[in-house]
Amino acid sequence: MISVEGGIELDVTPFLASLERASDATKQACAASVAQFAQMAAGLIQSSYPAAHPRGGKQHTTGQLKARVYTRSGHRNGSYSTHGMEWTVFSRSPIAWLYEHGSAERKDATRRGADRGRMPASHLFGGVMSSARRQLHVVVQDILNQDRQV
Repeated sequence: MISVEGGIELDVTPFLASLERASDATKQACAASVAQFAQMAAGLIQSSYPAAHPRGGKQHTTGQLKARVYTRSGHRNGSYSTHGMEWTVFSRSPIAWLYEHGSAERKDATRRGADRGRMPASHLFGGVMSSARRQLHVVVQDILNQDRQV
């Protein structure tokens, strides 16, 4: 799910039928909520990533994981979504997939098979996005319920 150009979508697809019947003010409130949650999720991911590798050293202090988390609005497969309520939070860091999913045990071919260890999976990105998506759906449902009451 996370790669150089991948990402995890934060959208209101389950609510699109209800949004078609909603007022423009309700659509704008939902769109603002989606944008806010996407920015919040990106910020949580950035703040949860380590600033440097625990071992230290110059090669481990690049900050790529934090610096390359982005949000993108409104397109899936080149087309724009309904009401602009789709945001994608993604990382362009070349090590994002490795940090998220981990690696297998590695051996160093140049030092007679020296053990290089393994990278444990963090599942940080997916966890933050899953939580943000659940919270967003509650907020959007509340907005839609308020619109029905008016």
